[in-house]
Amino acid sequence: MRLNGRDILWMVLLLIPPAAFYVPSNIVKYSPFLIASVVVFVVSLLMYHRARKKSEVGLEAFLSVQFVGLVLGQVESLLGVLLFILLAAVLTAWLPDSVSDGRPLETVGAILYTVSIALLTYWLVEPERS
Repeated sequence: MRLNGRDILWMVLLLIPPAAFYVPSNIVKYSPFLIASVVVFVVSLLMYHRARKKSEVGLEAFLSVQFVGLVLGQVESLLGVLLFILLAAVLTAWLPDSVSDGRPLETVGAILYTVSIALLTYWLVEPERS
């Protein structure tokens, strides 16, 4: 499988927040993960809006049909494996840890990042108009 420009952009955008964990917190005032998650969330909203204008399939239908299969591990490509790993990391480690440690900024960042994953995946797949 050959990766195209959309695939690479999708991977880069989704890997920015995890890479932000390695930015020293003394460089910026707020959590680097939160800042990266907000930026990726805004970009994902714009890309979702663009893809939604071209498709009749809503986000709800996309989530219930295609995204659930990816979450359950029914992956058929490198991108699906990356998506599964990112969702597993967010939903089983980052989000529960930030809630249990009482860090509200990291919790908000993890929630925004999870929504960004769904929106960017919708943009990548971009269901065709029937």
